[in-house]
Amino acid sequence: MWSDRHKGWSSNDGMKRNPIQGTVSTNMKFENIRIGIEDSIATLTLNRPESLNALDNETLAELAAVLPKLSERTDVRVLVVTGAGRAFCAGGDVKGQPTRFGWERDRHLSRLRAIHFGVVNSLAHMEKPTLALINGVAAGGGLSLALACDLRLAGESARFGAGFRRVALAVDMGLSYFLPRAVGSGKALEILYTGELIDAEEALRIGLVNRVVPDASLLEEGLSMATSVASGPPVALGNAKRAVRKGVESDLDAALELEAELQSNCLVSEDHREGVEAFLKKREPKFTGK
Repeated sequence: MWSDRHKGWSSNDGMKRNPIQGTVSTNMKFENIRIGIEDSIATLTLNRPESLNALDNETLAELAAVLPKLSERTDVRVLVVTGAGRAFCAGGDVKGQPTRFGWERDRHLSRLRAIHFGVVNSLAHMEKPTLALINGVAAGGGLSLALACDLRLAGESARFGAGFRRVALAVDMGLSYFLPRAVGSGKALEILYTGELIDAEEALRIGLVNRVVPDASLLEEGLSMATSVASGPPVALGNAKRAVRKGVESDLDAALELEAELQSNCLVSEDHREGVEAFLKKREPKFTGK
């Protein structure tokens, strides 16, 4: 889906062509994801198009390894997540399930904790703005990945759903947390109970996505939004994200206290001084993240 202007870590040569100083890992090679960095925007592309980017153990392991590293990088201000080919992510890789039919419950529990918790927490708690560009279907675990991002931009052919009922499963990868917060508990249960796919316009109406755009302009619109966000003050935006995430679960007093702490941090930052001076001089600010 991404053009050659988003070069960087490839699925075959690890870090060899990364044009940015520093590396995520000196020996990490990615088979199922692609990463590129340009103009402070990191793009993470799920790269199993032949399986609609379904999440197998190897893909989840690669995500768990790379997301914390991206979070640490000072040259990355925004993370964009998308899928190669005609899907964002079709969810878990059901083809691998028969190999685990004989497992005991505790073994399943250990596996889920090991491969799901790190990915979901790293993406949801990353103190950088994150944007999902949803091309095609986003279902099950793929829907969770999209909802773990701060913003969601969907192509007009995008479809959303959770087909756990089809294989007699409950929910995982944080869907019970993210989905009702996005659409309410009643709509969330309808989606889970019926297993029906929701089209992009309905997803926009119920608050599942922020915007719907023509498929042909999804990349352009997504990069435009990411560039706009990346031009903002990194510390202030990170603190705003943290406050909103906590505010959803806090009472008013706790939210006010956290806002006061985070705002105090921003008030003594160089970015705040630059923003005020730029405003007074009627010029564009140049934020450094300090």
